[in-house]
Amino acid sequence: MAMPIRTLTLALVAATAQGCTSTSPQAPEPASGVVRLQLIFNSTQCGQYSGGASVTLVSAPGQWANAWRRITSSMVPAPALPEMDFSTTRIAVVSGGRFTTGGYGLQLRADTAKMEEGVLRLPVAVTQPTPGNAVPQAMTTPCLAITFHAPAVTRVEALGVASAPNTQFR
Repeated sequence: MAMPIRTLTLALVAATAQGCTSTSPQAPEPASGVVRLQLIFNSTQCGQYSGGASVTLVSAPGQWANAWRRITSSMVPAPALPEMDFSTTRIAVVSGGRFTTGGYGLQLRADTAKMEEGVLRLPVAVTQPTPGNAVPQAMTTPCLAITFHAPAVTRVEALGVASAPNTQFR
């Protein structure tokens, strides 16, 4: 009689172990919620940008290397490329456009952002010189780079513009 119980026990152990090694997919990451942000770069002189404001979603190492090279091109020596784990991290590069005087910049106004249906809306604002204050007559191209842990983000919005497909930094 001990033999059938032992066989049944082994069968249950084997079935349980098989369940632990199942290859069924994990639940997908939610496409909505609050996402924590980290500012990793902010400058008033960001390379070769022209035109108006733009937002780029960076999701691969090559894109990040190209973006970093571009936004730090006016710095001598250029800072080292920050390493990122793109399996969990994304980067938004926000450009404020081109201004003909100094005193302009970009400011990240909060350390979180709301994501809805894969779209992350960044709390970024353009800062302007105080009216009446003297400003240098120099071209400024403010930008910033923000990291966040939300691989489900498919588009980023800031300054009234949305990210286009990742073509700018290829």
